Amino acid sequence: MYPALSRCPVCQGELAVTHLRCRTCDTELIGSFQLGRFADLTPPQLQFIELLVKHRANVGKVAEELGISYPTARNRLEELVRAMGYEAEEEAISLEKRREIIQRVAAGELSAEDAARMLRG
Repeated sequence: MYPALSRCPVCQGELAVTHLRCRTCDTELIGSFQLGRFADLTPPQLQFIELLVKHRANVGKVAEELGISYPTARNRLEELVRAMGYEAEEEAISLEKRREIIQRVAAGELSAEDAARMLRG
């Protein structure tokens, strides 16, 4: 089965779902249906969401599995938040966040260079 398209391949306009069919009993529904926020996401964005669920929202583990740095994974998460229509939070680095970064460096999960970038914002 192919994934549902959310954009027209010709003009990039939004596609409307107008027909649904049950595979079990062949019941058909005709109307106008929404695809939801996930329909406009790219395959890499959907993969990122799947990995977030798999790793129970541990962005560090997602980064590890994708073979990218923690800051890159955080940036992808922020892009994903915006792609889904939510405001990305611009957060100041709190004392608690600073401690977490230092602990990750000590545990070998994060390089000193990446930690310095994160602490600078």
